[in-house]
Amino acid sequence: LINRSSFTFPFTSLSLSVVLLDLSHSPEPRHVLSRHSLPITDLHCGHMGAQARVATSSLDQTVKVWELSSGELLLSVLFDMEIMSVTFDPSEYFLFCGGRDGNIFQVSLCSQ
Repeated sequence: LINRSSFTFPFTSLSLSVVLLDLSHSPEPRHVLSRHSLPITDLHCGHMGAQARVATSSLDQTVKVWELSSGELLLSVLFDMEIMSVTFDPSEYFLFCGGRDGNIFQVSLCSQ
């Protein structure tokens, strides 16, 4: 989960937020991503260097995509069930979201 180009490290532990630490500077949080209303179940950090995105899934039935460098919320997707896992495809054109019932949902991140 470490973004090696900026040494930014996202972490969570079934909380309502993700803390982004910049390991090359101060130990103070760089950003706190806190727009989920129930515990976060998973997070995935992309591989795009300074342009990397972080996806979070939650028991609040949403998946959120954040810009790693700024902490800005880029996208929020609401499902009809709790989402237990999330990942990007290797080229980061799609999100794959695992529902509590075992179904996997695909979300396009490209403009239509």
